[in-house]
Amino acid sequence: MLQPSIVRGVNAQEFERLWKNMFTLLPLSEFDNTGVIVSDRRHQIPMEGWNLPQQMLKRVFQLYRDNSRQPPSFNDYCRAMVSRCHYLVDQWGWQKSSGIIGTIFDFFGSQSLSHLRNEEAFRSARFLDNLHLNPSLRVEPEDRCFHIFLKLVALAIKRLRQKGLVNDIRNLVARTLPNHDRQYSKEQNVHQHDLAALRNHHDLLCTLFWAAPPDLRPGIHNLEKLVIPASSHKEACLVNLRAWHQLARFVVHEESAASFTPLANWQTNVFRQLLDQYNSAAADIQQQFLALPKDASSNVSEDLMNSIVVTNKAATMEIMLFSVKSSMDVVQHAGSLELARLAASPYQLQQVFQHFSTLPADFPPTLLQASLMTIGHLVGRIESVFNEADDSQDSMASRTLESEDAILMLDRELAAVFLSTARCLLSNQSHGNPSTSSMPKSCVEQAVVISGSMVGLFVRCTMMALSQVFKPTKYGLFGKVPNKLSWEQRQYLPLFLSVVAQKGAVINLEDIGTSLLQLWLLIIVQPSHCLRFETQFGQQLQRQGYPFVPDKSAGLVVNPGYLSNRDSFEHAVSWMRQSLQTADTASKRNMRADFERVLNAVMNQMRTDVQAMATDSSEHPSYVKFVRSIVSLIKAHGTDICPVQKFFLEVSKEYSPPMQDPQLQAAQIQSYGFKLAEGDRRVPSTLFHFFLNNFKGALQRDRLPNEVLLLKGALKHDTIMSFVLEKMLPAVLHATLSSHEAYAMLDVLCDALGLALTGSTIARQVSEDSFACIPPLVTTMLAWAMAVKDPALCAEHVHVLRKITWLLNAFQPSIESFSLMPRAVKGWDDVMERLQWFSLLAEGAQEYIGAEFDKGVVPFMAPSMLFHCLKAHNKEFRVQDTTVLTWSEHISNDISRNWVTTGPLLTVSAINRGTPSTQSGQGSLRPQWTMPGLTTSLFDQLRTWHEWWTRVKRSPDDRDLFDYGEDLVF
Repeated sequence: MLQPSIVRGVNAQEFERLWKNMFTLLPLSEFDNTGVIVSDRRHQIPMEGWNLPQQMLKRVFQLYRDNSRQPPSFNDYCRAMVSRCHYLVDQWGWQKSSGIIGTIFDFFGSQSLSHLRNEEAFRSARFLDNLHLNPSLRVEPEDRCFHIFLKLVALAIKRLRQKGLVNDIRNLVARTLPNHDRQYSKEQNVHQHDLAALRNHHDLLCTLFWAAPPDLRPGIHNLEKLVIPASSHKEACLVNLRAWHQLARFVVHEESAASFTPLANWQTNVFRQLLDQYNSAAADIQQQFLALPKDASSNVSEDLMNSIVVTNKAATMEIMLFSVKSSMDVVQHAGSLELARLAASPYQLQQVFQHFSTLPADFPPTLLQASLMTIGHLVGRIESVFNEADDSQDSMASRTLESEDAILMLDRELAAVFLSTARCLLSNQSHGNPSTSSMPKSCVEQAVVISGSMVGLFVRCTMMALSQVFKPTKYGLFGKVPNKLSWEQRQYLPLFLSVVAQKGAVINLEDIGTSLLQLWLLIIVQPSHCLRFETQFGQQLQRQGYPFVPDKSAGLVVNPGYLSNRDSFEHAVSWMRQSLQTADTASKRNMRADFERVLNAVMNQMRTDVQAMATDSSEHPSYVKFVRSIVSLIKAHGTDICPVQKFFLEVSKEYSPPMQDPQLQAAQIQSYGFKLAEGDRRVPSTLFHFFLNNFKGALQRDRLPNEVLLLKGALKHDTIMSFVLEKMLPAVLHATLSSHEAYAMLDVLCDALGLALTGSTIARQVSEDSFACIPPLVTTMLAWAMAVKDPALCAEHVHVLRKITWLLNAFQPSIESFSLMPRAVKGWDDVMERLQWFSLLAEGAQEYIGAEFDKGVVPFMAPSMLFHCLKAHNKEFRVQDTTVLTWSEHISNDISRNWVTTGPLLTVSAINRGTPSTQSGQGSLRPQWTMPGLTTSLFDQLRTWHEWWTRVKRSPDDRDLFDYGEDLVF
């Protein structure tokens, strides 16, 4: 078939005819000696005839060399012929391909391993990017001729490996091993075709390394020596490192640590040279400048030299960054922990972290980011193996030993320098510090997360105590105790602690005097610019069941803020109060001392923060408002733990207590409410005198409206409302019988109750306990009506009746709501029985006043006429609560002794020293009532009650089915 004239010719059609004839005959190889088709027989006994393709290729390559102006189609023909050779090996099982491969190799070798002319290729063959995934070697349409050759070489070696033909592989590797010596200096210009040739050189060596058995591979040194980083051009170095990356991913994924060691040494050597080059860039330029003749050096300015230094350092940094990113990628593909350790390149990480341990650094943040990701993957891998060994039921001695070695390596080679970098990042992230604006916060966050993982691992291994993080030690990420940290350090503290806890380490800082409770509270009372990660920390504490953190039903908000943190603080300080309440005598003293230390630490930190923020007009007011709420909670819940510090009760340029309640009396009332709920028998009398003295102080200073608002806030708590309804208000009401001026105190209590019940858009639903306290008030009102002996009610008494009726009207929504409940309501029958009698009083009074109004006269407010319906039943109503009677007498005596009741003002001649005054005053003006106005207002309130009472039933059992008519209550 092969005639000399054809081989020496230039007729492509003749060549194609030969190819056609050959492929026509190939199917005959599937027939055995008896003429029977045997499927895939070509792969077992191939009918090889490489001489024909080899001679045609030689001729085509000769024509290529002889004429440098071949048309583009000539390149296509070359690719087609090499592809056919690949097809013969792949589909027809031809094995003895060393000759044809040698021919192709010699051709490319004669071209310095360049691509074909006008063949543009700016990257390696794609299959080399995925050597660790056993990539396909099929020819793709975009493959260049040299890339097809690489696939042919790899395919041929793999087929020989399948047949176990070791000598053939050895010969083929030796035959195709390139020996070109090419160096591209950084001082010279490098063209694309030169880089492509260098890349092809690397690609061929990578292909041989991947395809050949380990003992027949070309040595790694063959690749390493192709480029000398210290003197080579940047692009040449990048080509060299890409080859390292391709092989590193393959070896680290498939093979042993021994196989990867040469690659690790190669990268370490490259990075060392690059680092030296980077650090000596300025000195090298200076040396070259000094070597110049005087006339030449005079034309070189310092700015020019500096620009050259910057350019050279940027080129070197690009290579260093590629090296670090390559390690970051390779470590993720490691097949074992030992390989991950090698792939992480500890030397490289040490140098990067050492450079960033002082700021500002001239290394770019991207270099740090890649290094952080690398060490993060390594620490995660170590932790995973450690957990597997720790959780295993059997010994797993090899895994345990492997993880221990890795942890010791981490501690010995990387911990100190990495934590130094993380500490530097934190300390230079101070609030408003512009020197670190170029360092992304993501780097800081990532460094803290990795620090938490690393420290958590060391703590679990008992290599260190967690408190060492807060000391100036090797592990001193923060270097100072938590309450001495800067704002930015405190911002990242909860992130660090949450990671430590998440990794299974116990957070114990008792040896530096900091409890977990103190840590949590210090974190949640920070200014808003420090709030970022407390929810993560809270969730970890929540999972571990710490009672001072809100449980999952209460939840922790995703985006924390002052409001949510106040709720979390209230939960914690409430738990502290309850813990003291339930503790035995032996442990209560120690517990109180611990809690006192915690709350004082909280107040100390808030005082420091609010003072530091005084110059920040934008954030300071909102933080002061938050601090006030926290201090109020300490006052309310922590009365038995520690007093509020003096700073928070005085006005200063940095802080001032609430203007309406500078002495935090609302919080004091709330604290009494807690003690009431806990059954402290001493509290009712104390609270009574507190209310009385507060009222007298407000009366003296003409601040009764402020007292109303203060009490309104206190009445949010059910125990206080129950106390006022059951004890305080009845006592004041009863005192008005003998001391008319007590109406002023009754007004304050009723107004506060009314605002608490109806001040919102939707009326407040009182608790069942508070609802059950209505009967004592109504009973006192009924007894009051029966006891009035004057010929006619004075204006103060008419006002008292009007006020109590107004207050009961305010309870209507709650009463209706309870009436619709399907279950029994606590005290329902008692409340309804008392209200039935009050309704009788209201009905009679309304009838009498209305009749008098119909006559066109002002009613004569005689008790016998107003309350005739009630008195007609001869029912005796008496206040039997001795406490109410005692307090009522005390109020009357106090009025007669200490109040000034003459003239237009009501005032007090002496105020208890326990309620200091912040303003001077002469008393409060008496209201200017008129009897027509009072009786009209009373009539309106009585009518409102009577009309409502006729529309509701006495008991839920007596209610008719809803008809949804015009009388529908809701």
